[in-house]
Amino acid sequence: MCKGNTSIPSILQNLWDEYLKDENVMIVLCGSAMSFIEEELLAEKNPLYGRATGIYKMESMGFYDAAKFFPTIPNEIR
Repeated sequence: MCKGNTSIPSILQNLWDEYLKDENVMIVLCGSAMSFIEEELLAEKNPLYGRATGIYKMESMGFYDAAKFFPTIPNEIR
């Protein structure tokens, strides 16, 4: 999303600062490229710096662990 529109971080910053910071709202940013998130979204020089209240990094997940999120899909399809 951010690579397609480089103004997204600034838009999120303005949205947060103007409308959402005092509301009971949580914005979740997720992606598979942690280096991009850390360097391009949350780094000190970027608009979203200092606005994260929590950062949770997930470890890689294998196929069988990921399949547990979809218990109704038959094993033959997986």
